[in-house]
Amino acid sequence: MHTNELIDKISGLQLPVFTDADVSELTMKDQDYTQLVLRRLAGRGMVKRIERGKYYLPNANIYAVASNIVLPSYISLSSAFRYYNLTTQTLVTMDVVVTRPRKPIADLEGLMLNFVSITKPRFFGYSRDRVTGAFMADIEKALIDSLYFRRPPYPYIEEALRAALEDRKASTEKLVLYARRMRSKALSKRLDELLKEVQ
Repeated sequence: MHTNELIDKISGLQLPVFTDADVSELTMKDQDYTQLVLRRLAGRGMVKRIERGKYYLPNANIYAVASNIVLPSYISLSSAFRYYNLTTQTLVTMDVVVTRPRKPIADLEGLMLNFVSITKPRFFGYSRDRVTGAFMADIEKALIDSLYFRRPPYPYIEEALRAALEDRKASTEKLVLYARRMRSKALSKRLDELLKEVQ
């Protein structure tokens, strides 16, 4: 199979992150051969390696890539604020919420990929963007997660909340509901105080 034909077939999988096993199945070749081919493609910049056995295409959406390395996961905190245009802060770290601790990835398109673990009962309030394939926190969940983890710094959370409410992108009712589902009195208190400041 020619290189361009293989890239077209990989693209046709519509997977933001693909594995050597995916390509092995696609080409009907053994994994040793597939790994060699992918290493060569990565060397030519035709695919990009995330970590052992995981790759993405150069034109892939970075949010989609970041949220498909570990499943389940979703983008939240200040990364979600940037995605929804609720802040003007430059993105330097991509925050990915997961259910199990995981080491960060030092460089993904110039971004530090930070995995933030949360318990399964608190893992909710996200959906898959049908256009990009990214798993994104709802605006309300990104705000609640930020208050729960106390990051980014408080002024940035306030800025994002103010923008979301002014643009009618978020509702106070949903924020309160999500805060209750998190089962944290400290979080609910922080939310009450913040809502008083911005309303």
